[in-house]
Amino acid sequence: MSRQVLITGAGGFIGRRLSHRLERQGIRVRSLVRQGDHGLIPGNLGEVRITGRLNETTDWAEHLEGCDAVVHLAARIPKKRPGESDEFSSYWQDNVILTSALTHAAIRSGVKRLVFLSSIKAREVEDISPVSPPVAGQVVSAGDCYAITKAAAEAEIRSICSGSMLEYVVIRPPLVFGPGVGGNFALLIRLVASGLPLPFAGINNRRSYIYLDNLVDFIIRCLDHPAAAGEIFPLADAQDLSTPELIIEIARALKVRPRLFTLPLPVLHLAGRLTGMGEQLERLCGSSRIESIEAIRKLDWCQSVSLEQGIARTVIGDGETGGESHG
Repeated sequence: MSRQVLITGAGGFIGRRLSHRLERQGIRVRSLVRQGDHGLIPGNLGEVRITGRLNETTDWAEHLEGCDAVVHLAARIPKKRPGESDEFSSYWQDNVILTSALTHAAIRSGVKRLVFLSSIKAREVEDISPVSPPVAGQVVSAGDCYAITKAAAEAEIRSICSGSMLEYVVIRPPLVFGPGVGGNFALLIRLVASGLPLPFAGINNRRSYIYLDNLVDFIIRCLDHPAAAGEIFPLADAQDLSTPELIIEIARALKVRPRLFTLPLPVLHLAGRLTGMGEQLERLCGSSRIESIEAIRKLDWCQSVSLEQGIARTVIGDGETGGESHG
């Protein structure tokens, strides 16, 4: 196992849990945390370094010194912070240029392995060739900005690592949920808890999810498993759910009765456009399935927490602070 691991984005939803798990296993952790997020990291979790905004001018050599592995979680996701831009150029800067600079620095510092958390959304745009930097006046939705720049970051890593001693592993999860989850998953929990009737009974979709601890287990396995080097792993829990099934599972964990009724899809999509929630409704109504065949076959991986158990733990909570979901 690696002697010391650098985690970027360690103050985030996934980074906090990963830091805790590595420390519990006796692995030294150096956590890079954005100013304002440092209060989310317990004081006994390794070496915590408060950073400003990470970019291509960041002195990575200082942060990488003594580390033989890096888990790169830091990214711009489709939810801006106060005062931050949500333009394509900002996504390109944070998700592509930053990743490129870190990868080059890791090679110079003699790091052995880089584990990069991408997104299953990169699969949707990977056939776009080439994935180009933004141009003036270009209009791209936040979701597409995220997908395109994750795919471009993957391509940068593969290109930079080619012929070097740095091994890379790319993980593509769907939506990640767990105690403290934010975003649409948290909103759905609140809606089910409120007892409001929800118009999703007629949706017959299938979506993949992954529970936080299952993802963290896999990230740790990728740190030094020989068969992980140079691989891109789509990764999800074994069971897919429709949106009505997800609502029923959430309701079961909350010990409330799920209240579902049917609204025709065209009406749902119209409501989404009128309310500015088109992307959120598309995710609730659409399908996105992942099979983790390569992860199971090459790394002998299996999830330790079932989907039903994960939903129950998410709803009940276990003391984790809030965060963003990914994927």
